[in-house]
Amino acid sequence: MPKMLRQIQELQAALGIDYPVLLRMAREVSGDADLRCLEDLFSEDMRALLSDLLAMSVQGEPVAA
Repeated sequence: MPKMLRQIQELQAALGIDYPVLLRMAREVSGDADLRCLEDLFSEDMRALLSDLLAMSVQGEPVAA
């Protein structure tokens, strides 16, 4: 399994996002409404999805003063 895909799945689990929601996010990132699975994402789309998930995970963290 590619490293980026593993990171996406780890963040998905940590954020409590179910697969259908994650797939919808991937479709939005890729602009491909017919996308069937994350493995079909191009690397730049996978990076964009990973970036979105990382941003979501950081939003839940307290900000240091």
